[in-house]
Amino acid sequence: MMRLPDWTAQEPFKGLPMPAHRWLRSAAREKRLKEGEILFQEGEPADHLWIVRSGWVRLVRRVTDGQHLTVDIVTPKGRFCGLTAFIGGHYMATAVAAGPVTVVAIPAKALSHLMQEHVELASYVAKQFDERYQHMVAAYTTAFCPVQQRLAAVLIRLKGAFGSVLPVTRREVAEMGGTTVETAIRVTRQMQKEGILQVSRGRIEILHPGLLSHIEHPSSPADGT
Repeated sequence: MMRLPDWTAQEPFKGLPMPAHRWLRSAAREKRLKEGEILFQEGEPADHLWIVRSGWVRLVRRVTDGQHLTVDIVTPKGRFCGLTAFIGGHYMATAVAAGPVTVVAIPAKALSHLMQEHVELASYVAKQFDERYQHMVAAYTTAFCPVQQRLAAVLIRLKGAFGSVLPVTRREVAEMGGTTVETAIRVTRQMQKEGILQVSRGRIEILHPGLLSHIEHPSSPADGT
């Protein structure tokens, strides 16, 4: 099994003094989840911060008529899952493992004094809140757009997390875009014919992000790069 890097040596913890590192490690616990397992539920008390070490997590919110909307994803690049643990309150979304996931859980009570004593940590968390908010706004904005536009937005968001090669299935893209698997297959097949994507089993490669962005934002000029 590949050894994961020390999470306390990465942002935003690497600038903290060694006693804080030791304290965080003693309070933290590691957990592994299988695809589809729930990390926490929307509305539950935010009693832990979760750091995604490997794999990725979908953040899902309830909308009307019992439907659910994927409002963001968290990868090791984004790291933090359950940001409200820093400030108290309740989880704003349900976190679902999108595949095998390894996370580290830090109790919320272990974080509050760190925020007060270390301004660089507070600044990092504020930026994370802003980024998460922007992603949620974008998800709600595109939720009622035509399906091709919604799926383009999903693919662009995934590109921001994974790069041009996405380790996802069309079923996962369909779930994130609020449509059926059949529709996602039809739309991505058309995109593949147009040379925008290359689709294979468990993998989607974005060949022309500019054209994909034009589908997401039809008013913007098309760019084939």
